[in-house]
Amino acid sequence: MERCRNGVKTIRTSKKDALLDAAIESYAKDGEQGLTTKNLARVANCSEALIYRHFKSKDDLLRACYLRLHKKANEHFEPMELPEDCSLSELVAADEEYWLKVFRFFVDAGYESLFYFWFRMSDAFVDMLEENKEDLRDVYTTSFMSMFEKVRVEFDLQISADHYRTYIVFATGTFLAQVVTGKLPNTEESYKMMADLIFGGLMSTFPGNPIERMAERCNL
Repeated sequence: MERCRNGVKTIRTSKKDALLDAAIESYAKDGEQGLTTKNLARVANCSEALIYRHFKSKDDLLRACYLRLHKKANEHFEPMELPEDCSLSELVAADEEYWLKVFRFFVDAGYESLFYFWFRMSDAFVDMLEENKEDLRDVYTTSFMSMFEKVRVEFDLQISADHYRTYIVFATGTFLAQVVTGKLPNTEESYKMMADLIFGGLMSTFPGNPIERMAERCNL
């Protein structure tokens, strides 16, 4: 049965799926405070005891919500291919184009994406990473890191991979929330502005290279 509430479209096929949908719906409506077992049971129209029949804990349920979209994203994206001899301007352009594809995917996922990015910045996600980092590897973030490594080496950037990954994820999640909730226009022009801000911000961190000089060198 398909239903839509608060921008969340789902097709429920089992009570377990209903609980995952309930978590997404509760977060969309009430934020983190809506993610209580009592509220989840109410939205899923089941008892709190049933939650623990399907999941070891509430955190286990929230992890499953994250992994559902994580799996869809990994199945959707191919790794970004970068020629060995491409110029810096080509690297930046390829990265922006790839980011736009990523952003459109998450916009289409609506409120499920808001939950996804919230969870990525939670302590629960850090704990999950420590348990099994390999299973949580993202195709799209790995692609961004490939580009970053090329630029980092060329400019001897003193920026860690973890800081760059956090920057991309946080910026994407922040802009996504504004678009999905209607605070920023859901248009290609708006997306392009976001991409320019994200990657322009990265360029501004290059040591000894003012933005104007970098733009001239990259023909941007």
